[in-house]
Amino acid sequence: MEDRDNIEIRLWEFIDGISNEADMEQVSVLIATDPIWKAKYEELLSFNAAIVSGLELDEPPVRFTKNVMDMVADVKMAPSINGYINPSVIKGIAAFFVISIILVVGYSLSTVSWTITASSFKMPALKVPTLALPAHFNSTFINVAIGINVILGLLFADMMLRKRDRKKQHQ
Repeated sequence: MEDRDNIEIRLWEFIDGISNEADMEQVSVLIATDPIWKAKYEELLSFNAAIVSGLELDEPPVRFTKNVMDMVADVKMAPSINGYINPSVIKGIAAFFVISIILVVGYSLSTVSWTITASSFKMPALKVPTLALPAHFNSTFINVAIGINVILGLLFADMMLRKRDRKKQHQ
């Protein structure tokens, strides 16, 4: 004997008309001969009729589209991207990178060997004083410099945020 779930599946397929011809004939024979199949079939038919009769489609009101469009019109549009970007922050970031590039180029130029090896081109000897930069750029110096830069960056960000908040309060 088939289990209850399999009976329901086959009966729903029979009621919906999606089973093949052989299954339709087999289920109709089982409904006619087996009382369990017949009782389940009648139960599913009454349930199906209750569902179908209880489904009444509600039509939206005539002004539904107009009401939706009015609600969309009331929504405040997001401000443009220009309001989000603070020019002084951009200038501060650009200044940081420009200063960093100048420092790197200056350090690299100070460590270049300026001697010429070609014998045909004679140039007066130029003595560049040696800078003991590696002695000054130790890990303690780097850590202190990074710490000071972080603190200054946080102070700058705080100043900009307070300025922006004051500007919003005045508007």
